[in-house]
Amino acid sequence: MINALTSVRFYLFLSIFLSHFSFIKKSQIGNFLFENFLYNGNFAVTFFFILSGFCIALGYSDKFQVLDFDKIKTFIMKRIIKIYPLYILTGFIGLIIAIVTKKVLWVKLCEFIFLYMTMIQSFLKNYSMFNSVAWFVSAIFLCYLLTPFVFYFLKKMAKVKSYLSIYLSIWIFLIIVSVLLSPPFLDIKFYSYFYHFPPIRFLQYFSGILVGIFYKDYLVKVDIFESKKHLKNFLDVVLIVFLVGLYLFSFKMKPYELIFTQVVYIPVFSFTILYLCNRTSSILNEFLNNKINIFLGSISMECYLIHQILIILSHKYLVRIFPIDSISNIFFIAIILLLGTIILSLIFKKLYSKVLEYFSQNTIRAD
Repeated sequence: MINALTSVRFYLFLSIFLSHFSFIKKSQIGNFLFENFLYNGNFAVTFFFILSGFCIALGYSDKFQVLDFDKIKTFIMKRIIKIYPLYILTGFIGLIIAIVTKKVLWVKLCEFIFLYMTMIQSFLKNYSMFNSVAWFVSAIFLCYLLTPFVFYFLKKMAKVKSYLSIYLSIWIFLIIVSVLLSPPFLDIKFYSYFYHFPPIRFLQYFSGILVGIFYKDYLVKVDIFESKKHLKNFLDVVLIVFLVGLYLFSFKMKPYELIFTQVVYIPVFSFTILYLCNRTSSILNEFLNNKINIFLGSISMECYLIHQILIILSHKYLVRIFPIDSISNIFFIAIILLLGTIILSLIFKKLYSKVLEYFSQNTIRAD
């Protein structure tokens, strides 16, 4: 079950990866592909936050029945150790690019130190600094900081009806916020701020936590299909067609209408996660439990943080080799950039694991 969810992470990253190919808009065919099939990162990002909350709930929902400072510190430090080094490294590369291209050294250094390193840039309206996709780390870190208190609060309730009422309250609240943020109430330019604003994303993460606790406490031993593989295979097809249709339908929306997708997607993705956790084997489960998919999913965060920097550094050279006036050339560019992202992610993960191993061994010896 966890393996299937790990695999999903890579395909969510792949959707985000393609949504950042804005440079292909310079050609007619590239613009058509980008506007109608690629530019929909919101779909995957919303899923990421819900899925993150779900997975955290599976592993930690029972560990914060009391607010123990040492446990909270350990939980936060584990999250920092996992994502912060690559976050800083890619941000530093972005800083160098910004200094070279804009040549305002002291301003960029101040932004990097006081906004990027402290992970508060996503609270600001203009968040596209250094590594623009790193706003996700800024937002998810707020979620991690609040996680122990969320679990402590939920354990005081410990009733499925309470979980459901909180889930529905979050959903209704986001619907109201979405209405208030859409014209004529607010300028559509505010949508980009709503898109990355951490408290909004925290509510999606919170929804995932509720789904995770509900699954862990009530559904983990339930198999509604009773091992009816043929029925599960049929529903696999229905689910895939529905999600693809929902993904493509988003392209027909006006910019401000995309605000509502962050609300509509919550119950859809919640159901999808619970469906993938069902124990009855099916074609989709077998595909997601493939070792290659699981491996790619395990480096999805590294791929996410690296890919935008790689696109910025290399796409101009690739366009010279493969002019973006044909689908085949755009495909080759995408494959090269994707393979480069995966390779760099593997190198970083391997080297970083060696560093962690070295420090852990030295710590043991020192003790």
